[in-house]
Amino acid sequence: MNEIHYFESICIGNLSKQAITKMKMDPINGYIALRRKADLLFASTAQYHDDLPQCRAGCCNCCTLSSILPIEAFALARAIRALAPAVQTIITSQAKQTDLPHCPLLADSLCSVYPSRPIICRTHGAPLAYLDYFTQTIEISACPVKYPADISFDTESLLFMDELNSELQELNRQFLPRQTGKPQRLKLTEIVHEFKRLCSRSC
Repeated sequence: MNEIHYFESICIGNLSKQAITKMKMDPINGYIALRRKADLLFASTAQYHDDLPQCRAGCCNCCTLSSILPIEAFALARAIRALAPAVQTIITSQAKQTDLPHCPLLADSLCSVYPSRPIICRTHGAPLAYLDYFTQTIEISACPVKYPADISFDTESLLFMDELNSELQELNRQFLPRQTGKPQRLKLTEIVHEFKRLCSRSC
């Protein structure tokens, strides 16, 4: 069973459409709110780095995401469904390539689902911080194109990811009606190929 079929089996099953809609409403609304929160956090850190080169449309060095959680797959499938047919054709063709170096949702180096992009994509360009609870240190991941190798970051200039990731995991847990031992991430290429079926069954 591939990830898409697993998604259907755990999120659809024999439930009625009304039950599915009610079950998903609160987690999806929470996820949309979390996307807004990520945007605000990004904006709050950007003010500390306005003297550096800024991310611009067409730069896709960070766009290498390959899989996402089911709750984000659900939202992304709806966004793909709303795209113009010509754009759907482009990303579907790209998703068939086995050696694609970037995200299949890019069209002419631009994100085709930008308003609905996943949480991690909304943080690209910010210096990301992760707490290491064992060593009590902060690990920082920053774009080497934007930030010099010798740059020093103040704590307030960092975007801390742990809280965002924890909230996303909890929303995903609420979104899934039951847990199994199956994989919990869905490949972007499969979401692109099967977004119509996902939407027809679950949107």
